[in-house]
Amino acid sequence: MEEIEKLYNVLIDKKLYSKSLEEFEEQFSDPEYVDKVYNVVTDKKLYSKDKETFNNQYSSKKKIEDEPMDSPLADGGSDLSEDQELQTGREIDTLSIQIANLENQIKEDIEEQKKTPMTTEEIITTPLWKLLRC
Repeated sequence: MEEIEKLYNVLIDKKLYSKSLEEFEEQFSDPEYVDKVYNVVTDKKLYSKDKETFNNQYSSKKKIEDEPMDSPLADGGSDLSEDQELQTGREIDTLSIQIANLENQIKEDIEEQKKTPMTTEEIITTPLWKLLRC
């Protein structure tokens, strides 16, 4: 399994992405999208190394270098139409908005939980480490 597929599977498992692997690979070819993914996985504590290591580990440059010289990409041409590129940009923006909304919802839920007093039963059944981290 390639590194990019492993990353994709983690994002799917954590419900941070919902499209196909092919769509993810296509989006991940955009450096801005790579930065957004890096920021999300580090914020969520899913990845702890620096950005350069992340880029080297998950970079699609290997695929481009492996392309045969007679492929359309070897000539510097793009295999995406302008409409497809625009759609990809919209999908990136949509994913970024969904991630930001999710982060805000989590913060709001945490704040709400802090305001709500625990019942005696919750105090008794909650592990001590959970009580202490609040």
